[in-house]
Parts: sequence; C-alpha cells; structure tokens
Amino acid sequence: MRSVLLLLLTLFATVAKAQFEMGIHYFVSAPLGVIGQNIQPVHNFEITGYSRIKAADRRLFAGAEISFGEYAHKSQETTFISEDGSATTTTVDFSSSVRNYHAIAGYHFTKCTAIVPYVIIKAGISNFNTSIFIEDPDDHHSCHPLEARNLFCDVAFSGGLGAGVKIDASKVFKNWGRGRSWFDLSANYLYGSQIDYVNIKYLAPGQEGPNRQTKELNVQFIDITTQYIHEHQVAQVYTSSINFLDFKVGIVKTFGGCRN
Repeated sequence: MRSVLLLLLTLFATVAKAQFEMGIHYFVSAPLGVIGQNIQPVHNFEITGYSRIKAADRRLFAGAEISFGEYAHKSQETTFISEDGSATTTTVDFSSSVRNYHAIAGYHFTKCTAIVPYVIIKAGISNFNTSIFIEDPDDHHSCHPLEARNLFCDVAFSGGLGAGVKIDASKVFKNWGRGRSWFDLSANYLYGSQIDYVNIKYLAPGQEGPNRQTKELNVQFIDITTQYIHEHQVAQVYTSSINFLDFKVGIVKTFGGCRN
C-alpha cells in the first residue's frame, strides 16, 4: 500500500506539472464511540506530500499522507496460573500503535493570500498493532514463554474529510519568503471499517471492559520441569469501527515556486 501511495504521488507531480508541497505535522486523534471506551487518544506524527494541479488554477491538490502514532505503552506484573495450580509471575510490556496510509485530495478556497482555507478528503488503510514483550521469569522451575516478543496487528479500510487553514509563515518570519512556508492548522474526521485491537485499558483476564470481548490473545509457554507446552492469556482483543476526530498542527513547505 505504501508503494501505491508513492506511485500516485509521483504520477500527480509528473503528469499535472504542478507545484509540490510537503508538510510535517503533529496531531492528536481523539477516539469516539465504542473505540473511545477502549483506547487512549493517539499522539501522531505525519508526513504529507501533494501537488497543486495546474489545470485547476492550482486550487485543487492531490497526493498522499503517512502517519505514525502511539496510543498506549504499559508495563505490568502478571501472574499466570497453570492447570496444576502453579503460578508464574513476570513483567509484560505492551506497546500499541496506529499507522495510517491515505491518498488525499483537496481544494484551496483562495489564491495569493496570506490565509488560505481549504477542505480535504482521504481514503486508504489504517494498521493497529501491539507489540508484547514477556520477560523470562528469573527462576528454573516455573513456565517460561516460548517467544519473548509477540506482535498482534490488524488492518482495515479508513477514510475521512476535514477542513483547515494555511497561514503564510512570512508574516511571522520575514526571511522565510512569501508563499514558500505555511503554518497549517486543521480538524479532520476519520471513519473506517471494523478492526481488531488489544484493549490496553483492560488487560487482566478477569477484568472486563464496557464492550464485549471478542477473543483472547494467548501466548505459548513451556513448563521448565515437564517440558509441557501450553498457552496463557496475555491480553483481550476487541473489535469496533475506526472512529476518530483529529486536531492537527504543522508546517508546509512549497517547492517549485512561491505562487499560491
């Protein structure tokens, strides 16, 4: 998918013979609805690139954006009880993140002004993943994980729309050049199909969240004494639709001329 987005971006830049703009943004994604009951807000960094299309008087633009964010990083002591009643206590580290890959298109409402309002639409995929690291118990008699590091991930379609404003940075920094750099502020709504993800808020096997648990996330362990291979639950997996409200701030750089 990443290669497809880069190919689309190159196509727009080559065929449309347009000005190119590239941005770096930080944004917070506030989860809404069911998913908002299960995960924390996502803190993201994003790289955006798009071409302003010459045939549309440079008001239309199209390109791609890639973002990387984290919604949880947690370590906790966990006790695993085997069928024979023996207990193993160790530290389990959870790190959950979100990656978004979207093709984008938008429209600038003004041209050659210090403040440029715009609207944008996007479509692509979102990837949720959780890295789980289980420390090897410091003993020679309990059960130990067969794999210290485990990864759970799922991918789903996502799309959205938003509105924002670009402000000419030369109004603040005189040496930046008129129309070459912009402060970019926007709000965006992202919605998508259902996706599975690890619920970091409710990790204990007996601790139920407000929504129905869809399945258990189990990891294989081996009993050091008997060599018996078995599984223990390390987390709960939930399913809900992608549903976020994003608040974004960043810097956009214009290449190929300073005309807006």
